[in-house]
Amino acid sequence: MIFELSKFFTECGLMGIKERSFFMQNTLKLVIPDWRAGDRPEYYRGAQLMSMLAPLSDDIKEVTLPLTNPQGQVNKLQNGIHGQEDLIAEVRNIWSTLEQEDPAKIVTIGGNCFVSQVPFDYLHQKYGDKLGIIWIDTHPDVSEPTFYDNEHAMVLGNLLGHGDPELAKEVHNKFNPDSVLMLGLQPLTEDEPAALEKIGLKYKIQDKGFLSTTEVQDWIKQHGFEKVLVHFDLDVLSPDDFRLQYFSEPHATEYPSAHGKMTLKQAAEYLKAIQEASEIVGLTIAEFLPWDIINLQRTFSTLKIVNNK
Repeated sequence: MIFELSKFFTECGLMGIKERSFFMQNTLKLVIPDWRAGDRPEYYRGAQLMSMLAPLSDDIKEVTLPLTNPQGQVNKLQNGIHGQEDLIAEVRNIWSTLEQEDPAKIVTIGGNCFVSQVPFDYLHQKYGDKLGIIWIDTHPDVSEPTFYDNEHAMVLGNLLGHGDPELAKEVHNKFNPDSVLMLGLQPLTEDEPAALEKIGLKYKIQDKGFLSTTEVQDWIKQHGFEKVLVHFDLDVLSPDDFRLQYFSEPHATEYPSAHGKMTLKQAAEYLKAIQEASEIVGLTIAEFLPWDIINLQRTFSTLKIVNNK
């Protein structure tokens, strides 16, 4: 599976080749090992491992946000949201980092989906209304504290001025709903349709078939998006095709939402098509959960010999 992931990065034409224009104009690799927004410590280790696997060019600067290791930490519920105060401090820290680095393009490695909030907001300030968002995800991420308690399911709502009111306040440059295209969206939870309607976000459930690459390119051209942001949540992939993700947790038999159906090959075709139609200035890779590796590390971590004791 690790080999397949590396092959995917190469085939989609975005990573690992210095000549690719995506990585030649002051691109920053931003690693955000956030776990609080998903209330799962596994996201912390997943971000570290994904950072090593994503084969970016050697001449790209890398910055890792110094977040607290989840071991022994309590993720307090505040205003109905896990870790809300810490997440507010986190987004302010990321914003300050980006102001200091002043990148033209950002590759963000998560962590959970929440890691897209500040990079997308920052790039929106830089490029304005000629910037579109392509949200490749099984879920719409427009939940609210009234019916959900984890911030990673609210990030797109925040960027659109909805979602969690406290984190939405931290968005400097809110997006218009017409600037968002969702790919891979599966059947919604009970409360999500009303949230989408309130935002005015158009969508198509894609459990019976995905949008074509031509439809994606046409959407970009029709809206005149000269630059795009791509949010890629790995749980959009079918667990039969890619198992290093949320819907492949060992021994889990029930999940609160529908799993993804996209294959790695289909995802690579989408990314190629997007890159052909516009300039990708922001890319997020989120929700990498290599369960077997994480659980193996836990198994050995309790031994005195590996802790120099």
